[in-house]
Amino acid sequence: MRIACLLSFFLFLFLTSGCKDNDDVTPDNSVFGTLWQSTSTKINEANTYTYTYKPVETLKSSFGIEAIRIERNGTFTRHTFGPADEGLTISGAWTSTDNQMFKVKPTNARYPEFSFVIESLQDGTLQARYLF
Repeated sequence: MRIACLLSFFLFLFLTSGCKDNDDVTPDNSVFGTLWQSTSTKINEANTYTYTYKPVETLKSSFGIEAIRIERNGTFTRHTFGPADEGLTISGAWTSTDNQMFKVKPTNARYPEFSFVIESLQDGTLQARYLF
């Protein structure tokens, strides 16, 4: 009886130790080197924006386009729209200590630095909250 209890306990520890916590949103390699185009935007209570992205092969032009590309080598590209609704590409470099919170410094100093947090990466959908 004692052996059965011990075996059950160790089996429980073994099975639960390999489970991934749902709050762990650290992205895998699929976030890097992919062109992510926004499918929706949500304004949060603190005037921050959460974008939902889907991967695309090529940028699909549309009014209010929003897309990002994060490369492992530290480069970042944001496709957005300019003051006259023309397409605008902002290139820069990113830094991160945890691959969840990214700080982006655009190459062109006329654009401000910004940060974003990856909130979710599941089933080919990326959600990122921007902190301007």
